[in-house]
Amino acid sequence: MEQASRLPGDGQGREAGALLHVGVEQSIIVTGKGAALETFVLAGAGVGALTRNWGDGWPNAGQMEQAIADVEDSIMATTAVPAGGKDLLYQGDCTAQMRAMAGLPADALLVGALPRERIELWFGDLAAAIEGSLTARRGLPEGGVFAATLLVIRECMHHLDYGTLLVSSRG
Repeated sequence: MEQASRLPGDGQGREAGALLHVGVEQSIIVTGKGAALETFVLAGAGVGALTRNWGDGWPNAGQMEQAIADVEDSIMATTAVPAGGKDLLYQGDCTAQMRAMAGLPADALLVGALPRERIELWFGDLAAAIEGSLTARRGLPEGGVFAATLLVIRECMHHLDYGTLLVSSRG
């Protein structure tokens, strides 16, 4: 975590408060440094667990509501404490899609800092697109992997009070 949290790119040497890995069956949040590293497992909040009944595309409204509840329950079941607006680092399968949506270059040395409000906007667009809005659909990657990843990121930022998502193209 200590090495992963020290990111170049914005000239300010941003340091993430936590690292988020969105896995298949669970997601993991790592906080702290050195001997004080802590790992929090979000059981059932992985892409495979969330998308199992969605097919190849986005969930329907009912499936999304259930997925939101499942991720919220998983977050509330951990002992993770609110981050107080710190940065959350995400490097994973949807990094390139998020960088493209934010208009960030794919350069491996640049870190994109996306405020929580941007993630909320994307999540709102996803919810509207699921409800049938063609306007909201534009620019959103289709597919369950992106929808599930965005859901986990959004819920972590919302419930654990991360203020900014750092997106690095280094993997």
